[in-house]
Amino acid sequence: MWHNQLLKRVKDLGTACPKLSHTFRFLTSAILALYLSEMLGHKKRADYDDADGSQHFDELLSTIDIIQKGNLPNNRWMAGFYYNAAIMRIDACYERFLVAMPKVPTASRSNQAGQRQDSKTNGLALQVEAYLELQSPYFERHKLETNRKEVNNLKHSLFGQLAADAKNRQADDLENAKGAVDELLKIIEYKKILAILKSQYADLPPA
Repeated sequence: MWHNQLLKRVKDLGTACPKLSHTFRFLTSAILALYLSEMLGHKKRADYDDADGSQHFDELLSTIDIIQKGNLPNNRWMAGFYYNAAIMRIDACYERFLVAMPKVPTASRSNQAGQRQDSKTNGLALQVEAYLELQSPYFERHKLETNRKEVNNLKHSLFGQLAADAKNRQADDLENAKGAVDELLKIIEYKKILAILKSQYADLPPA
């Protein structure tokens, strides 16, 4: 199963860098939430249409009643709950691991289309690549950055992540999130980065 493969990689990295175990725990929770979302039948955001609007309203009221009675919402609600929990944790871990990695300040850079890359995480990733003297962009992080955009929509846009936003992605919800975790692990697993992280984070974390 895909989640077991990701969890094994997290376990290996967490064992190598005990001081980062808080963040690895957070990432483990993200993988668990993705797995539960898939098991509960997560509906792709791109598949929503106008009819879902009224259903969401009715479901809001019924779910409140269900929770007030001490019960859990239906699978549709819980699948969405776990999915949202997962992508927010993935984004948080993305930034936290980049902060932990060696890097040097760099001037603003542009992507191949000549457009400035403004996200904080992309800027940090460029600094890591500069420290390692790698040609940027060296690390694949398209799904990580797509995940970050979705999280920002959920946090800052009045109507959150719209179906139109999801349709513009290269992968559907779950596949993009899984891919984002894989991209992040590949960055951490990079030989030079892992060697430095192991030397800096070999102690146990603060309580």
